[in-house]
Amino acid sequence: EWGVDQTILDINCLSKITKNSLVNHEMEIRFEDNEPNSLVVGRNGLMVRLAAIHADSLGANHVYTGVIEVEEANSGYRDCSRKYMDLMQEILRIDLGNEKFAIQTPVVKMTKLETMEMARDFGILEFLLENTVSCYEGIAQQGCGKCPACFLRNQAILEYKQKYPHFVLSFLHRINA
Repeated sequence: EWGVDQTILDINCLSKITKNSLVNHEMEIRFEDNEPNSLVVGRNGLMVRLAAIHADSLGANHVYTGVIEVEEANSGYRDCSRKYMDLMQEILRIDLGNEKFAIQTPVVKMTKLETMEMARDFGILEFLLENTVSCYEGIAQQGCGKCPACFLRNQAILEYKQKYPHFVLSFLHRINA
């Protein structure tokens, strides 16, 4: 859709080495001891490492990730913080032999509402809300409404709708105000 070169890597191997509801779709998503069973230990670290290796092969010194600390605070995802990415960045600088390598986290301190406002400013909010999937069940738009990702996304949509009452998308009527 965006005309951007991409490389897709298959990381289905995670289902062989970890048990969680994100990679094992037969498991029901639940919270256990204040932690969702959808937590994939080290997932963002793995994705950043793979992206860094690829970036290095292209001669790039930066990778960007959309981690947001509200995920850590509200969902228990430990690898969604700038602190985590700072540690990964140091390790990757050693691995790559590149002191200039950086992990960019432009939205890490934002709320979900702020990310929606930024998307609106870029002119892509409607596209993102209509065409991206946050839901761990893979359900588009408002998702399953039960998983942590759906909760945070739908809460932000409600906040956005309250702040900007003229904003309308076809599926917004299905999200309770």
